[in-house]
Amino acid sequence: MVDTSVIRKELSETVAKGEAVQRLLKNKDFKQIVLEYYFKDTMTGLSHSLANQYKPEFRQAITEQILSRGHLSNFLNMIIEDGNRAVTELREMEQ
Repeated sequence: MVDTSVIRKELSETVAKGEAVQRLLKNKDFKQIVLEYYFKDTMTGLSHSLANQYKPEFRQAITEQILSRGHLSNFLNMIIEDGNRAVTELREMEQ
């Protein structure tokens, strides 16, 4: 038999992580530094640098910086999605 208390605890922790990311996305400082500066403002500079850079080693470094922003965005979205799924699973367990 499966110990549902362990499953509930894990799901609750996943929900809490999703909620934490949602709070971060609403936080003024996080919005200013990460969402505006890191994701948007520096992307413009990186895009221009990539377009004007002909040395392969510099192009690779710039490309990696651009990709890192995508990875962080995907990671945050994944945590939110996992949290939403966990909410649904907890509700189903309660029925």
